[in-house]
Amino acid sequence: MLMNRNHLKRKRAAMKKQVLNRKAYKLIKLVIIMSLITAIYPIQSIDFNIKLICMIALIFLTYYAVIEFKKIGVILVTILYMTGMVAVAIMTRFIDYHTNAVMAFQLSTLISVYYLYAYVNKNEIANKRLYESSILDDMTGIYNKRYYRLKAEEELARASRYGLRFAIILMDVDHFKLINDRYGHLYGDEILKSIAVEVGKGIRTEDTFCRYGGDEYIILISNYCDQSRIRVKERIQNSIKVVNESRNEKNREMMPVSISIGFGVYPEDGTNLDDLFAYADGEMYEAKMEANKHVFKAESLEACATIH
Repeated sequence: MLMNRNHLKRKRAAMKKQVLNRKAYKLIKLVIIMSLITAIYPIQSIDFNIKLICMIALIFLTYYAVIEFKKIGVILVTILYMTGMVAVAIMTRFIDYHTNAVMAFQLSTLISVYYLYAYVNKNEIANKRLYESSILDDMTGIYNKRYYRLKAEEELARASRYGLRFAIILMDVDHFKLINDRYGHLYGDEILKSIAVEVGKGIRTEDTFCRYGGDEYIILISNYCDQSRIRVKERIQNSIKVVNESRNEKNREMMPVSISIGFGVYPEDGTNLDDLFAYADGEMYEAKMEANKHVFKAESLEACATIH
């Protein structure tokens, strides 16, 4: 199992390095081509029609550099254009009409580059916000059910390919309807937000924490091992205690929060996402039935997670 994890990490690092190397190679090749084209303009013996064709090619490469490499592309284009125009000005001293026309066109192209970069950057920000709105829960700010499904499918494919284990953890707030009825929906929303914040602090970067819907949360644990169950339970328990402590500071009469949890581990509890979810849901239901055996009085409810 450890060998599989190390192999996966090495493969990811190698793939990342390969992508960076390809991008660096493309950038170097682009710099060389654009430099050669720019060097043609000061040469007076070259026919103007050839220079015109080169200018069109340079414009195409310029816009490609901005779209592909963003800020680095803008810096590269600015340096090349300014260097080329200064070199042409020194060598021709603005005597050649055709060369002056090319320089004017280059200057206008350089100005348009900044407008293009501003548009590309603005469009990229808008797309990022749109994507985030599609995968984030509006109220809690953590990932939503849609994102969980995407990550779970990736995790299942990765685990089945490399022989790894992962787990689905379902969390449900106990007596949440009672909390809403007794203290109001705004207070219930604050409880859900607090749980998202505190539990989220204990989630590893490689794991995924989502709001599944209503008062239910789901955690996707990568590289699961037998010790993971104990560690995750402890972290969640501590998070719920923090939630209750913060509530008690504001109003000690409020009913403490408790949660029920269920685990579904791949491949022991299921080999597809639906089976894993059903197993975790069953565990969580049993834990919730155990919690419902307690008397529904605020002073008798324990300020900790009810865990199966």
